[in-house]
Amino acid sequence: MTTREHEHTLNVWLAGLLRRRGLNAQQERMQGGRRIDVDIRVGPVKIALEAEQGQTNAKKREAIEDADKRLKQGLAECAVAVCYPDGITKPKQIPQSRMLWTIRAPKALVPADEAQWGDANLDELVSIIRLAPAQLGNPDHAAAALSASLDAAVDRLDNGQKWLLAEHLDLPPGQNGRAQWDKAAKRALLVVATAVMFHSRLDVHLRNLKPKYDNRLPSDTPFTGEWPPNSARYCTDADDPTTAFSDAWNLILALDYKPIFETARAAIHACPADPAFTVAIRETAKAALEVAGNIAGIRHDLLGRIFHTVLDTARYDGSFYTTTAAATLLSSLAMTEDMCDWNDPESIAKLRIVDPACGTGTLLMAAAERIRELSPKTRDDDRSAKALIEQVLTGYDVNLTATHMAATTLGLLSPSTRFQNMKIGRTFLGVDGEGCAFLGSLELLDGQAKMMSWPDTTQTVSQVDGGNGMAEVEPADLVIMNPPFTRDSLRHDQFSREDERKLKDREKQLFANRPVHLSAIGSAFLLLADHINKENSGTVAAIMPLVMATNESGDVVRRYLASQYHVETIVTSHDPTRIYFSENTSIGEMLLICRRWPDSDEPKPPTRVVNLAYNPPTPAEAISVARSIKQGAVIERDNGTMQEWPTDRIACGDWGAVQFFSPNLCERFSELARGDLFPSTALGKIADVGPLGRRIRDAFKRIPMPDAKDRMALWQHDTSVTESMSARPDTFIAAKPGKEHLAEKYWNQGSRLLLPTHLNLPTVKVTTVRVQTKSVGSLWVPCTIDVPGDLLENKEKALCAFLNSSVGVLALLGNRTNKKPTYPNLSIDDLRKLLVPDFETIGDGAVWMLAMAYDCLAEQPMKPLQEMDTCDTRVSLDESVCAALNIDPEIVAGIRRQLASEPSITGRQFFPLHLRPKDS
Repeated sequence: MTTREHEHTLNVWLAGLLRRRGLNAQQERMQGGRRIDVDIRVGPVKIALEAEQGQTNAKKREAIEDADKRLKQGLAECAVAVCYPDGITKPKQIPQSRMLWTIRAPKALVPADEAQWGDANLDELVSIIRLAPAQLGNPDHAAAALSASLDAAVDRLDNGQKWLLAEHLDLPPGQNGRAQWDKAAKRALLVVATAVMFHSRLDVHLRNLKPKYDNRLPSDTPFTGEWPPNSARYCTDADDPTTAFSDAWNLILALDYKPIFETARAAIHACPADPAFTVAIRETAKAALEVAGNIAGIRHDLLGRIFHTVLDTARYDGSFYTTTAAATLLSSLAMTEDMCDWNDPESIAKLRIVDPACGTGTLLMAAAERIRELSPKTRDDDRSAKALIEQVLTGYDVNLTATHMAATTLGLLSPSTRFQNMKIGRTFLGVDGEGCAFLGSLELLDGQAKMMSWPDTTQTVSQVDGGNGMAEVEPADLVIMNPPFTRDSLRHDQFSREDERKLKDREKQLFANRPVHLSAIGSAFLLLADHINKENSGTVAAIMPLVMATNESGDVVRRYLASQYHVETIVTSHDPTRIYFSENTSIGEMLLICRRWPDSDEPKPPTRVVNLAYNPPTPAEAISVARSIKQGAVIERDNGTMQEWPTDRIACGDWGAVQFFSPNLCERFSELARGDLFPSTALGKIADVGPLGRRIRDAFKRIPMPDAKDRMALWQHDTSVTESMSARPDTFIAAKPGKEHLAEKYWNQGSRLLLPTHLNLPTVKVTTVRVQTKSVGSLWVPCTIDVPGDLLENKEKALCAFLNSSVGVLALLGNRTNKKPTYPNLSIDDLRKLLVPDFETIGDGAVWMLAMAYDCLAEQPMKPLQEMDTCDTRVSLDESVCAALNIDPEIVAGIRRQLASEPSITGRQFFPLHLRPKDS
């Protein structure tokens, strides 16, 4: 058999195996005289799988060339290049073989030698193919285009119509009244747009879905109407699109889909039909159909992008859109092969997966996709899809538009599946007519949450609560979530001041004596997850701000989780281009997976901490990264670093393994904290730190010339000017009128030794300075050491020298608040916790040696931190620190080299030596 004949045989075998796993796949088809190895349909998307036998670079190039040809020939909208391993002689060898793959999309083609290849077994490849359409189109552009169309539609409405839309969909205009009506009306039209998109998706199925019984009427009432409903395109082009959509959606409701179409009907019936409203509905529908067509079918990643592009709510409600890649990674790690019998539909139906802040349903959708990956025998089983929607998956959110989109998202699982018992519920956040405050799904901590109905004419409460207005939740096997995370000063700003006060009081009442820090409410959802979880087997999988792993405010939550669970896995991104797992944020985030640990004498294993070098941007790549994490092969596959953080550290709230990409730096900082490198102490124990720059800015103003008191400050941290340990003030200051007393107080706290509060790590050169005279600063904080005379000067010099050494940089960054790793914002608490030599224990000799080093090097310029390994001044400082503190020079040299390669310091992705570009 020739190589070509054998490849044909492999393709036939692969197509058959893909069909058995629920994909619509056909082997080696000719189209217009051109051959496709395996022709696959995923919804409306045509995918060409082009395969080669062998995994050499030449074979990979051939597979990519064939895949790209199919795209250019217009035979497919997406392509997957696959390379079989050598040695496959039987079909049964394919499922567990490792096949190489890469996805090719028309608008994102990269040269063959730059393509990212992954490897997968058959079941993983099925999931990758299912997720391949996410590569098509640009959801950001589509969301922006729809947002602009909705703005134009809203502009056609008068204030009365906007108010009616908000009222009929229970979308409160907010405390700014009319100023918020545009936003409320835009939300209402977004509900219409998503219903139109889902209607367009249903159009290809409806003819074959004529209902036997009418879902709008009492049970077992036969359906007697005409069928099928008019298409979304027909309704859009009708003379009266409002009536056309209303009639079509009413007919579809005879089949099902109440959460989607009942809410949308409430929107289009909100206003009396007039020319302006009719045109607004038509424009909304046209924009929705254009988006659905351009993105090759409605997708849940698109819905999430649309929701968060259109709705500007994150500022006060902390709602963040989870990227589909992050959702795939989290669900892949959280849901394991031993979670249930994945070949038994009844066992799967007994699973309970809850998202108490479900938003647009991205995480629930990812969980459903993970179930399909783990249970290949049930992928094409309609009963299994029905069980997922009606039994397994539960979601709550306080936002009507979000829950409407979550319902639509789950509809993507199977448009032919009934949704009458869908467990998506809208919990009430606000103050009701009786003056009682409710906190959405957080009320489940107290037993029940108050539910809101889907807007319609009958105002019946959603099925999720049984119709009594309050909801309980079944014990869950998995709580998966990206909870809102908003600081206390902004939370509930959309309400009146009186209602905001009542909500804050309710928080204090609900969280009293519970391990929740009210400075940011996200930690309360971790407590809620624990409350929802089954007592002996529950799992928590959450996306949380990275600061929860490092801040003092998160310590009580960290300790609580460690006491109740095995903190199994923490995943962070040290990819400077994408430090987050949510789309509409710029702060660092982490994936957190905690599992119940049975009460026994068996000790908990260490926590697996994974720091990613490359944060996968697509679901397909996320599957590969998840596998490398589970196999412990993160380093081998160049995805990042992995370390096992001891259980005792996790238990006492030390999650410091997230601070550095290099495991060695994490361990060295831990040694520093324990005093193993040298006797250390917290800076706050030997010095006064403060006041912060914001207090100086409040009390002082900058002036062009000196005043009578001739006061000067180091205001800026200009890295082109501040290049050495000895610094000079850069501005004159004087007390603001009426702030003279405060200014005097703060000036008396000034010092010659100044610590930074903000550091742009890729450009910074010095991390602590000593100025010529007593000073204060805007981006600098005075550090005053309480010792007499000459010893004060030597200790200032010694501390300045130490904090600019490699070990000092390690100490500074090891305790940073990791909100944005490349640009740490150091609080007073961070600076007070800063680890410095305990000179009382080490002796004055160390002070003298470091002061001498300062005198020799104070005026010498330093290179940026990312060049610290070739900075002569830094190397000399390190030599003095080693001698003064009796540290092995090899240890410090290693710290210096590794810090210079840290992604947060370089501002670039980390590449292993063998993969680094030539100019790196």
